Amino acid sequence: MTIDRAAALDPALGAEALRARLVAEEPLAASDPTGIRLVGAPGRVNLIGEHTDYNLGLVLPAAIDLEIGIAFVPTADRRVELVSGATGERSGFDLDAIGPRRGAWIDYAAGTARALGEAGIRMHGLRGVIVSSRGHSRADPPSSAPAGRAHTSAYRWREIT
Repeated sequence: MTIDRAAALDPALGAEALRARLVAEEPLAASDPTGIRLVGAPGRVNLIGEHTDYNLGLVLPAAIDLEIGIAFVPTADRRVELVSGATGERSGFDLDAIGPRRGAWIDYAAGTARALGEAGIRMHGLRGVIVSSRGHSRADPPSSAPAGRAHTSAYRWREIT
């Protein structure tokens, strides 16, 4: 599902709504709206094989009509700062010193960054807004699979100079 298609289900996930939210939240985006990048990932369900894929078992995932979207501006630094579209809460971390789990929604972004770093994958900082058609808060985090996919896409964006 694309971000624009998801907008039919939830207007907050539309490309223009994401761009506008980032411009309102982030001075870097406001100063150069053409530098805004969008990534998204569909939600999924496993028809068979919950938590068996990493144990070499069989799985049958299927995309569903929920999505996570991130509007961001890549930065030359190593700082990741995200604003939750659901709560307005801002949180972040340094890619060189991610730190322990916090028990909050930012743990999905930090965990993905930690795994990519351990795999030797080069990343850059970013400032962004994350939204989910499901919403997310401490009590209702996004699903780990689409969150990881969306964060990976954002961290590895290659057009940064």
